[in-house]
Amino acid sequence: MSETRAPNFLGNYPHVLDDKGRLTLPSPIRQELLRASTLPERLYISFFPGNRRLTLYTFEMWNEASAIWSQDDRFPSAAVKVSAQRLFFSNVEPVTLDKVGRFLIPTQFRERIGLGLSEKIVVNGTGKRIEIWKPEDFQANELVDLEVWKSALDLDAQRATQLPVDAPRLPEW
Repeated sequence: MSETRAPNFLGNYPHVLDDKGRLTLPSPIRQELLRASTLPERLYISFFPGNRRLTLYTFEMWNEASAIWSQDDRFPSAAVKVSAQRLFFSNVEPVTLDKVGRFLIPTQFRERIGLGLSEKIVVNGTGKRIEIWKPEDFQANELVDLEVWKSALDLDAQRATQLPVDAPRLPEW
C-alpha cells in the first residue's frame, strides 16, 4: 500500500507551449503528482497582477491558499482586504488535465505574461506550487531573488540573529 502525501515540486524545466497554447507538464512534475496520489483531473492556474509568472496549484494547495487569503486578520483594513481578495480570486481559473498531463493555458493568462503560442517557457517547482515563466523573466527574477536573500542575510547579521542551522548559505564572494 502506497503512502499518500502532499506533492513537493522541485527543479526547473525548459519547455515549449504547443501551437494551441497547451502545456504538457514535464515528466518530473507529473511523477510528483502521481507519487502524491493520482494525476489530478484539475489544477488551478493563477496570475497575480504585477507578477511575470503564472502559478499552478493542486486542489489541496488551492484550498490552503484560498483559506489564507480569506482570513480577516491578514489585512490592515476592510478596504485592503476587499482589494487584495479581488486581485487574487478574480485571476484564478481551474484547468483540466488530459491523460498525459496536458492542459490549455487560458488566452488571458498567456497574454498577461506575454506568452505566445509555440513559445519557450520555464516550468519551475517551488515546493507546494508550480510556476510558469518566460525564460528571460525567470532569469531576471533569479537575480532579484538572490538580492532579496543577500539582503535578508545582511539584516540577520545586523540584528545579530542566526538563520536556521539547515538554511542554505550563500557562497563567499
